Amino acid sequence: MDVIDGRKLTLIPSLPKSTIHPVNFSFSSLRTFQESTGELQRANQQLQNVEALLQACNRHVLKEMLNTFALSLFFCEKYEQYMVRTGRNVPRNCDIWAHA
Repeated sequence: MDVIDGRKLTLIPSLPKSTIHPVNFSFSSLRTFQESTGELQRANQQLQNVEALLQACNRHVLKEMLNTFALSLFFCEKYEQYMVRTGRNVPRNCDIWAHA
């Protein structure tokens, strides 16, 4: 025990230096944290913008696929009508339900 100003002090055994992890907090680290938070918010907004763009692209692609399918049905139907009108057999590959 050490005595300082007449008081007895009990010393706590020191920890090995490898286990001590001091926390250095300062206003600069708070500012860095705030800047990082701001960067994360901006990145999140950019991701939301990209997600909205992808959804719009998906809707456009789906619309184009449906239009293409509708055109295929239309032309297949017209081809079948032509083949029937001319007395020919309709090829099986034009039967769209065979492919569904």
